[in-house]
Amino acid sequence: MNNLKKFNLLFIASSKKWGLHFNFSRLAIALKEIGHKVIVVSELKEQEKGLFDELTYRGIKWHTVYGIDNFLKGKIISSAKKIGKIIENYNVDVVHAQGIRQMLIVFIASKIFCRKKKIGIVVSIHTILHGRPYENVTPLIESFLLNICADIAMPVANSVANKLVAFGLFPKKVITIYNGIDLRLFDEIMCGNEYLNLLPAKLKSSSYIIVGYFAKMTPRKGHKYLIKSISEISKEFPNIMLVITSTGPLVYELKTLSKNLGIEKNVLFTGKIEYNHLYQLLKRIDIYAFPSLADLFPFAILEAMAAGKPIVATNVGGIPEVIKNGETGILIPPKDSKKLAESIRKFIKNPEEANKMGFKCRKLIEEQFDIQKIAYNFSNCYELCIKRILND
Repeated sequence: MNNLKKFNLLFIASSKKWGLHFNFSRLAIALKEIGHKVIVVSELKEQEKGLFDELTYRGIKWHTVYGIDNFLKGKIISSAKKIGKIIENYNVDVVHAQGIRQMLIVFIASKIFCRKKKIGIVVSIHTILHGRPYENVTPLIESFLLNICADIAMPVANSVANKLVAFGLFPKKVITIYNGIDLRLFDEIMCGNEYLNLLPAKLKSSSYIIVGYFAKMTPRKGHKYLIKSISEISKEFPNIMLVITSTGPLVYELKTLSKNLGIEKNVLFTGKIEYNHLYQLLKRIDIYAFPSLADLFPFAILEAMAAGKPIVATNVGGIPEVIKNGETGILIPPKDSKKLAESIRKFIKNPEEANKMGFKCRKLIEEQFDIQKIAYNFSNCYELCIKRILND
């Protein structure tokens, strides 16, 4: 680590839904802390208030570029021009994009709007198309684009890396780097209690068994299967409570489902809450459920593991790469409310086993998924990228 090569890094910390993304901004800060000069680019929006202020406080220069997340028609060229100017002004060595859209704009910028030609382009791959048109065509197109535009592609799970290689991505371009959690910030926030004071009084009582699920309410996230499982569990454990955070197009449908099943008093919909409140809420969660139908390597599972919670999750995407069945959680098939109920019930009836799994979860995060360790993994990729383009 003492021999770490330091680079001028243009880090695109933006996502299509949010603009400046909380977890991406934490990674940008971690990269600066280990010695890189980091310039952050994002859309004008921010996932929650204060992210731009935090970058400024940390001494990180940031710029907003309209159109880099949505690849808007008519904005591609103007976005590429702005990116090209930023690359030149800061003498950027490597651009780290957080998706295919941003990578394409960066590629155009480097080829047309930038006089500096030896620029490394690396791209993290976070998203997945599931249950949407052209779902099976997408990996073919993405592999083709990555071969042309990226020096290194960094999927957040081996399952994605293998799929892209199967569809034509050059294996030498692929390095899996998992998502990471800023444990230092996480533990600092977990010490607070501000949000817990806003919870209904009954949830503060240890007599309630609380199951948590923090995910946007869309069909892919599988909320309805969890609600159905809670309905079944409540027959034996009427003191069970399900806490669902965030919002989404299925809010009304899921509330109606809870009411029709007669468990509206057992389900709390909090709406969207900020990360500091989310982390504090994890303290009161007894069991974390993740019934998603498709996911790459979700931050939500890493956060629950960092809080030392036992986890029941679907065996999809990159989830089995972090949740080892019977060791750091229980894996179940997607769309299986019965198995989900059985697994949650198992934790309720065996609290000592649940606590042991939660302890192993926390230890695994500390050993492999702390954001500082992930930042060094990315640094190694930047160095490899520079070596390759200099040898071309």
